[in-house]
Amino acid sequence: LTIDKGATLALHDGSNGNITVLGETNIGGEHSGHLLFRADGISRTMSCNNVTLKGSGMGADNQLSIETGGTAGLLHQLVVNGSLTQDNGTIDLFTNTANGSNVALTFTGSANAHFNLTAGTVPDLFRLILDKGTTQASFLTVNAPLSLGTASDAAVKPLELKNGTLVLDNASTDHILSSGGALFTIPASTGLVVSKGRVSINTHANGIQLAGRLRVDGDGIVSLGNGTNNIRIFIQYQGLTPLLEIADNGLLEVNSQIRRSTSTVTGSLRYRQSGGKTILHGQHQNPGRAKLEIL
Repeated sequence: LTIDKGATLALHDGSNGNITVLGETNIGGEHSGHLLFRADGISRTMSCNNVTLKGSGMGADNQLSIETGGTAGLLHQLVVNGSLTQDNGTIDLFTNTANGSNVALTFTGSANAHFNLTAGTVPDLFRLILDKGTTQASFLTVNAPLSLGTASDAAVKPLELKNGTLVLDNASTDHILSSGGALFTIPASTGLVVSKGRVSINTHANGIQLAGRLRVDGDGIVSLGNGTNNIRIFIQYQGLTPLLEIADNGLLEVNSQIRRSTSTVTGSLRYRQSGGKTILHGQHQNPGRAKLEIL
């Protein structure tokens, strides 16, 4: 599918109109193109393999976006079974969380893939969902700054890991994993690698539920409180497979403790540190658990 020559492909707002593209999807190339989700009508799903906003021609005018206006509060789905590359132009899939329509971006497929920003505006996303393969072995590397518009204080988070490993690799990323409602979850079949940028949690009785892999390397930062407030922010591991790794110049800072659940005695953590720094402040920790439990 190629959208070019100043053309706009708007997904149909009637009863039928989902689109599946088995090959490549290119926006622009010789001139410019626009792939548009509608603000009103019916929630649509577009499924495709690799998607590229081309940098050639009038690349700065290329757009992948949600239509402005409207009060339908639609939730569309863009499912990418490969890589998303922004060589120029604009990706804008978020309007607002009141009654505006938005597009959730899901990456699938078992092959390693990327989300790259070469030129153009910083992508403005609603939610990012990783559902690659069935294990941690399938990687998505995000080289674009991560900007997710939906609130992080609900049970469903702006960033959701279902399968595969997400690598954050842009120094401008500064993302709040959770601000309440539920812990941020890293399931057993998933991994989160923070190589550049920062992810954080700063609210009481909150933290990371770790059943899969959390790695902080490169110059990445995972900030779960800085010790200045007596609030409980923790990493809680479960099951027999959780893995926590610190390497290079990575920084992991935890306000309270790294521990098992307070409601069970089961759980086993593999902890590996070959560089970087781990800081445990012990603020408002649960007295029945150590600051660092490795079992």
